[in-house]
Amino acid sequence: MPYNRRPLNPLTPFVNQVVVESNAVNENFNILAQAFVDDNPETHKVKNALNSDNADTVDGFHASLIPAPNVIPVADEYGKLDIGWIGYMFNSVMVINPSPNTIYQETQPCLIMVVSQDLYGLEISPNGTTWYGRFGQEHYYSTLEGGTITFYVPKNWYWRFSAIDDSTNSGFSSNYWLKFVFNF
Repeated sequence: MPYNRRPLNPLTPFVNQVVVESNAVNENFNILAQAFVDDNPETHKVKNALNSDNADTVDGFHASLIPAPNVIPVADEYGKLDIGWIGYMFNSVMVINPSPNTIYQETQPCLIMVVSQDLYGLEISPNGTTWYGRFGQEHYYSTLEGGTITFYVPKNWYWRFSAIDDSTNSGFSSNYWLKFVFNF
């Protein structure tokens, strides 16, 4: 009996319908099970995918540990991506040293990350006049804490902050900035 896409037809009754359609359903399960290793869906391994030339593809793109254009990045056995992938995700990664109360415009979309003990008044704007946010963080000096704030700035948007405490307390300095410029 071949695979039947719609084995149940409750709106068209016939003699022995329950038996006939139940057999068709069982045959469908048998046919589908044969697609799995050991004919067992509980293995969660599809036979054809294991032997296929495109088993590592999504929407026609192959996966790879090795950085290359038009491939999907795959983490290594330690869960890490090869550093070579950065060039495919970002145009650049740079250390920046912005000043408080200065307006910056980003000509490409980017992520800006600041490791900070105290950062105040972080805002973004689509036009340099209407500002959104007012983010920041503050830590007590006695706790030796610090934190990271990462924010996305869309292409041609502006950003600024009002203050950062860049004093050093027991080896923790709160003035480290990185900018990741996206490759699109």
